[in-house]
This record gives sequence, C-alpha cells and structure tokens, in this order.
Amino acid sequence: MQSRWFILIAFLVSSTVAHTPKLDPSCSQLSTTKRARDCCSIPVIIKKSLIDTCATQIESKGLNSTNPEYVQCIADCCARELKLYSNNNKNSTIVSLNKAAVKSFMVETVGADPNFAPMLDELFDDCYNQLRRVPLNHQRTASCNYRPQFMKNCIERGLFKDCPSASSINGTGCDELNEKLFKGCPFYMIE
Repeated sequence: MQSRWFILIAFLVSSTVAHTPKLDPSCSQLSTTKRARDCCSIPVIIKKSLIDTCATQIESKGLNSTNPEYVQCIADCCARELKLYSNNNKNSTIVSLNKAAVKSFMVETVGADPNFAPMLDELFDDCYNQLRRVPLNHQRTASCNYRPQFMKNCIERGLFKDCPSASSINGTGCDELNEKLFKGCPFYMIE
C-alpha cells in the first residue's frame, strides 16, 4: 500500500508537468528528505481508502502507474465518487466541478480542522477562481478531467504556504520547501 502512495506522488509530476507552463527543473531538486506534512500538519483532503478504490478502478481499465494520466485519473475518479461534478455522467470527460459540492466537501475535510478552518473560504475562492479562468472545454488529457487535481493541488499549496503556527512543525528542511513554493513550484513537488 505504501508503494501506491509513492507511485501516486511520483507520477503526479508526469501527469501535471505537461499542463504547466515551463516548469523550473530545480523544482524537483530537493536536498531535504522532508515533505510538506513533515513541516505542516495539513488536513488530509482525500482519504486513502478512496484513493485505493479509484486506483483499482483505473487499473482495471488498463491504465497503470506508468501512464502519465494515472494520478489525474485517480483524482477524477475520486471527484466522481464524491459527486463533486455538476454532471456526474461517468462517460463524460468535459464536466465542471460543482462549486457548492466542492466547497461543502472542503468544509468537511479542511474546515474540520480548527487551525485551518479560518483560512478556507478565501483560499477556496481563490483556487476556484483560478480554475474558472481555464476554459471548460480545455481538456488536458484524453481520458480524465484535470480539474479535481488542480483544485487539490491549489488548496494544499495554500494551506502549506500559510500554515497556522499551531499546525506548523518546521525544523530542518522546511525552509527549503517554502522556498520552492515561493519560487513558483507546484505543491505536488514537495508533497
């Protein structure tokens, strides 16, 4: 099971790099072994059990962890299972996230942590507005919707960057992770 998490993180890079304007190669070069949750106790957004269920579904369709779409498809599957789309038709790839449903889900997960709840409204609105600027029909892969992974990455990045002192662990290596985000590296590079 632990290897599945490693695979998810490793292949998230390949699934998203193609959809990002030129990514600075130094984003993937870390001298620390620390990762984001070693520095800030960010709430878990998607439960591991749902990720595992979706990974099994994705793999049963012939998409494995060597495919760059793997992580994006797992996030897409999770959004469908959580009914976060306006149109939950499993055969449709051009769908829009339901703002109210996604917000409600974020309130249940991130908002349940009293240290992060106060920052959620503004962070959610900022991430959702960033997502809205991408045309709805701008499908980035042939088989999966990128929007759930975009929102998850944006929310986690914001939580980490503005980590409340009560949730901050800090220590050696955490400054390097903060520097990567400040430099514009995506959150998944330090996850």
